[in-house]
Amino acid sequence: MMSEPGKKKSECAHDKLEYLGDQKGERGVNKYYRCMRCGSVLILSEDGTWYEVPASKQQ
Repeated sequence: MMSEPGKKKSECAHDKLEYLGDQKGERGVNKYYRCMRCGSVLILSEDGTWYEVPASKQQ
């Protein structure tokens, strides 16, 4: 679901999401979600592309 060419596929299915909110883009709205399982933030862009910002690793 969230993989991009040349990047390691996420081990989490991101099947339990919390809606965080919207951000107005140039032509539409970006939607932000947090995965309740792994903590990554997922962004659905105004053009329908998914992006993943991995959760930071605590030491």
